[in-house]
Amino acid sequence: MKTDPEHLGGYWIAGRLGSGGQGVVYEAYDDAGERYALKALHTAPDEREVEAARRVRSLCVSRVLAAGVDGGTPYVVSEFVAGPSLRVKVGESGPYQGIDLHRLATGAATALTAIHEAGVVHRDLTPDNVLLGPDGPKVIDFGLPPSPGRSPEPAPADQTPEDDVHAWGRLTLFAATGEETGSVAALEPPLRDLVAQALDEDANRRPSARDLLLKLLDSAGDPLAEGAETARGLRTDAPEPSLGELAEQVYTGLSRAEQDAAPAVFLHLTGKTTGGHDITRPAAALVVQRYTDAGLLHRPGEGRVVLAHSALLVAWPRLREWMEGGPVVSLAEAADAWQRRGRRAADLPQGERLDTVLGWAAGGQLVALSRTEREFVVAGTRLAGVRARRRGVVAGVLAALLVVALATAGVAFWQAGTATQALAETTAKALAGTAGTLRTGDPITSRLLSAAAWRLAPVAEARSALMAAATDPVRDVFADPDAGADSVYALDQAGRWLVAVRGGTARVWDPVSKTLLMEVRGAGRSARLAALNPAGTTLAVATTGDVRVFDTRSGILLRSLPVKAALALSYQGEILSTTDKSGLGVLWRADGGQVTARPMSMLSTDGRRVLATSVASDVVAPRPPEILEGGGKLDLPWLTALRGAVTAGALGPDGTTVVLSGPSGTRVHDLASGRTLASTGPAASSLSYSPDGRLLAQGGREGVAVWQTGTWQRMLNIPDRAASPTNDSPARGDSPTSDSPTRGDSPAGGDSPAGGDSSQGRDTEGLGRALVVGPSGVRYAGPGGRVRTYTVPATAQPPFGPGTRALSRDGRILAVADGTTITLWDSGRLTATLPSTATLMAFSWDGKRLAVATPGQPSVDVWDLAENSRISTLSSSPASGLAYSPDGRTLAVASKDWVELHAAGQVRRVAGVTGPGLVWRPDGLLLVAYDDERVHTVDPLTAAPSVPNANGKAAGVVAFSADGRMAATGNTLGHITLWDTALRAPLGPPLVTGKRVRALMFSRDGAVLAAAGQDGLTLWDVRTGARLGQPVEVGEPVLAQGSDVLAIGADGQRRTIAVDPERALRGICAQDGELSPAAWARYLPGLSPRKIC
Repeated sequence: MKTDPEHLGGYWIAGRLGSGGQGVVYEAYDDAGERYALKALHTAPDEREVEAARRVRSLCVSRVLAAGVDGGTPYVVSEFVAGPSLRVKVGESGPYQGIDLHRLATGAATALTAIHEAGVVHRDLTPDNVLLGPDGPKVIDFGLPPSPGRSPEPAPADQTPEDDVHAWGRLTLFAATGEETGSVAALEPPLRDLVAQALDEDANRRPSARDLLLKLLDSAGDPLAEGAETARGLRTDAPEPSLGELAEQVYTGLSRAEQDAAPAVFLHLTGKTTGGHDITRPAAALVVQRYTDAGLLHRPGEGRVVLAHSALLVAWPRLREWMEGGPVVSLAEAADAWQRRGRRAADLPQGERLDTVLGWAAGGQLVALSRTEREFVVAGTRLAGVRARRRGVVAGVLAALLVVALATAGVAFWQAGTATQALAETTAKALAGTAGTLRTGDPITSRLLSAAAWRLAPVAEARSALMAAATDPVRDVFADPDAGADSVYALDQAGRWLVAVRGGTARVWDPVSKTLLMEVRGAGRSARLAALNPAGTTLAVATTGDVRVFDTRSGILLRSLPVKAALALSYQGEILSTTDKSGLGVLWRADGGQVTARPMSMLSTDGRRVLATSVASDVVAPRPPEILEGGGKLDLPWLTALRGAVTAGALGPDGTTVVLSGPSGTRVHDLASGRTLASTGPAASSLSYSPDGRLLAQGGREGVAVWQTGTWQRMLNIPDRAASPTNDSPARGDSPTSDSPTRGDSPAGGDSPAGGDSSQGRDTEGLGRALVVGPSGVRYAGPGGRVRTYTVPATAQPPFGPGTRALSRDGRILAVADGTTITLWDSGRLTATLPSTATLMAFSWDGKRLAVATPGQPSVDVWDLAENSRISTLSSSPASGLAYSPDGRTLAVASKDWVELHAAGQVRRVAGVTGPGLVWRPDGLLLVAYDDERVHTVDPLTAAPSVPNANGKAAGVVAFSADGRMAATGNTLGHITLWDTALRAPLGPPLVTGKRVRALMFSRDGAVLAAAGQDGLTLWDVRTGARLGQPVEVGEPVLAQGSDVLAIGADGQRRTIAVDPERALRGICAQDGELSPAAWARYLPGLSPRKIC
C-alpha cells in the first residue's frame, strides 16, 4: 500500500504479509539481505514479555529476534517463515489425517512447551498463527496481546498456559475437520483423548503442554528436540521465494544478451549511472518486461520504470554486487592505489572490504590475481590477523581463506573445483577448532559452529567437533562479566534470573538471553547472601549489619530487617526466611512483619507449614528439626527422635512428605508416620523442588542429581566431572551418587538421615538458591557467576539396582542379575523377573533367548524370553563366560582349562584356550576367547585353536565390526589396536586412552569405535584414528550396536550417543536452530550465511 513505510527500525520493507487487530506484518530485510517478518504494532508490548519471548528456543516457533520503536511506531522482528498459514493450507488442501495430523499436533505442542517454559503465554494460538514452512509447522505471534474480537474468554490479561492448551485442542480439531468447533469423535486415539482433555471446561484438569508433548512422543530423549524432529516431517515442499531468490530466478531465465544488459538496467534504475545506458534497447527492454511481469519492477506511467520494492537493493546479492562495482574491479583499483601511495597500511583492505574480497574468492569465481593484488591481499590479511588477535577474535577462518585463495600464485585455479574443496576443508578445520575453544563458555555457538563446519566439509576435525557438541551435557552457559572474589550469587526458584551482588550494586541477569535486566544500588559492600522472590519483584541482600529488601522495578529500598551476619537467606514464595549468626530463624511477611521466630534455621515452607532445622553454630547445640503450622509445632514423635544435625531439607509441595539430609544420607519421609519412602543418596548441601513439585534437585560435593517425585526415580545425574567446585560447581558436602533410591517401610527412628557425627554441622556455604530445577532443566550458579543449564530427560532412569548386566545386541532388552533374580527391562520398562542365582549372561543375537550360569557351577540354563520360561539346562564345565554364535545354534562356554562349544545336543572342547571373554565374528567362522593377558582364536568348524594374534598383551576386551572385516582389542594399559578380520595383523599404531579399556563396540557402519574406560565413553574415528569429542560420563557401561551407540551405566543411566553425524546435526538444529547472520559474520568472515539445518 502507498501508506506503508519503505524503512522501519533499520529494516527495508518489501510488502505486507497481513494485518489484524495487533498491527501490520511486513516482509522485511536487513542491510545484509536477510529476510524477516516485522510486525508494526498499534500499541507497545510489555518489554518483559518481549524479552521473555526472545528466550524461547525451538524449531517449532518463529523466533523473536528484536523489538523497538521507530518514529513512535513500536515493532517486533521475528524469523520469517516461508509458507502458508494452517487456515490457508486446510482451505486449499483439506483437513489433515493420520501421521500428518500427528506431526502438526506434535509441532504445536512442542512450540507451546518451549513458550511456557520460557515464562510466556501465547494468548492467541489460532490456525492463522501456525505457519507451514520448509522446516515444518512454526507457531508465530507468541507473547503479544491477542487480536481484538479473536481471543476467547478469559480476558487477555488473565490468560494462562491452560488457556493455551485449550487453544491447542481447538487448533488440532480445526486441522482434522476444518472447523474449530468440531467433535473430538472425528479424531483417532490417542489424539482423541488428548484433545478431549485439553478442551476440559475445568482448566485445572487440563494437561500441561509438556504432558501433551510427552504423550504424543514415544521417546526417552529431550521432548523439545524429539518433538521438533517429528514435526519436521510436515514441511512445505515449495516455499515462497524471497525477493532476492525471485530476482535470481528471473535472471537465470534470461538469454545471454539479456543477462549482459541486466546490470546496466538496474544500475540505471538505482541511479548509479547517469548516461550511456539506453534501457529502451531491445535486450534491455526485455529485461524490464521480465522483471515487471515478476512484480519486481513497476511502471507508474509516463514511460517511467522504478523498483517495485526498494528492499530489492539489499535482498538480491547480484544487484548488491553490481552496485558495489564487483570485488575484482575494487581490488584492482585499491591495489593500484596502495602501490602508488607507497604501500601504506592505511590503504590496505580491512574489515568488510577484505571479507568481501576473500568471500568472493571463496564462492568459486574465476580469478587470476596479479602479483601486486596478491601482495595487497596478503598484507591486508596479516594486518587483520594482528588486530584480530589483539581483540581476542579468532582469525583462523580468515587465514584459511587466504591460504587457499592465494596458494596458486595468481593462476586461475577455480575452474576445476579443486581449490574450492580445499578451501572448504581448510575452513571447516579452522571452524571446528574455534568451536572447541568456545565449548566451555558458549556451548550454543560452539554446537552451531560444529554443525556449520560439518556442512562446509565432512573432515575428521569437523566430525570430532560435531560429536563433542552432541555429547556435551551442558545446554547453555552464562558468565557474569563483573564477577569478582567478593561476588555473591543467587537464582530465583524457577531459575529465570541470576542475582549478582558486588561492590554495593546488585545486578539481575537473564542467563538465557545474557542480558542485564536491572541494577539496584545500595546493596551494601559487605553483602554475604542474596535472594529473589518468585515474581522477581523483590530482592533481599544480607550484609554484615542487616538484611536489605529492595523493589527491583524502582530500585527503592523497601525496608531494612534487623538480621546481622545472616547465615541463611531464601524466599519461600513471598515469605522471606533469615537465620542470623546466633541461630535465630525468622520468617518475614512482605510488609516486614514476622510470621514466626525460632532458634532454628528456617529451611523450607510449602505456604502452610514451615520446616525448621538446627543451624550449625558454635553458639547453638544441634536440635531435632521441627515442622510448624499456624504458629505451633506439629506433634511428630518420629521427627523428635532424630539424632544429629540435618544439613538440608525440603517440604514436599503436596504436604505429605519431607526430605531430610544429614551426614549419613538423604531420605524422603512420610510426614505423618516418618516412614522412609526412598533414599536418594549421601548427604546433600542443597535440596530444591521445581515450581510444579514434580522434580527434586539434590546437590552435593560430587555433583547434582534430579529425582522424579512420587516414583523417586532418578532423571539426571551430573557427576563431579561437570559439577565439582574446581569446575565452577556451587556444591559442597557429599554427592548424590546412589544408583537408585532404596525403599523401606520402617519408621525413621535411628535410621534417620541425621544419624552420625553431629559435629559436622550445617554447611552454611552450600548451594542455597544457587541450584534450581524446572521444566527447562537444571540450572546452577557456581563461583565466578558461571551459570550452567542442563536438560532434564523426558523419562526417568529406571531403578535397575546393583548387579551384573547384559544387553541384547539391538540394545532393547537389558538383563540385570543380583544373585537371587534376573530382571529383564525392555526399553527401560520392567517386563519380567526370572528366579535364578546366575550372574553370567549372554543373549542370542536375535534377542529371543538368554543363557545364564552361576560362576563355578557345572550347568547353563537357557531361557525363552518370549514366554519367560526355562527351556533347557546344559551340563557343562564350571563356566566363566558365555557367548551365542550369530546363528544362535552354538553356545560357547568358557571354563578354566578350555572352551566348550554346545550345539545340537553335542559338546566339543577346545583345549588350551582359556579366558572369560568370548566374542564371535559376525560370519560365525571365528570365535575369540580372551583375558587380560592373551587373545585366542578358535575355528568353530574344527573346534581347534587358530594362530594367536601377533600381540598377546593386546587383550582385555575384543570387538568386531558389524561386517566382520575389522576387529579391535583394548588392554589394561589403555591401548586400543585395530586388526584384520583374523586378528593376525594390526592395521596401524594403537590408539592410546591412558586408562583401562573395559568395553569396545563398533558403530553399525564401522566408521566409529566406542571405547568405555575409567574416564568415560570415548568415540574414535576408525579411518583417521582421531578422537571424536570428549569422553562421555556413563560409569562402566554395557554397549549395544546400532545407528547410535547405546550405553547403560552401572547406575542405570542410559545414554544414546549419536555417531551418525547427520543425526547429531539434526539434534543440534532441533535444540538450537540456525547460526545467526551475526555469528556467520564474526566466525566465518567472507562467507555468505547459508542454511545449516
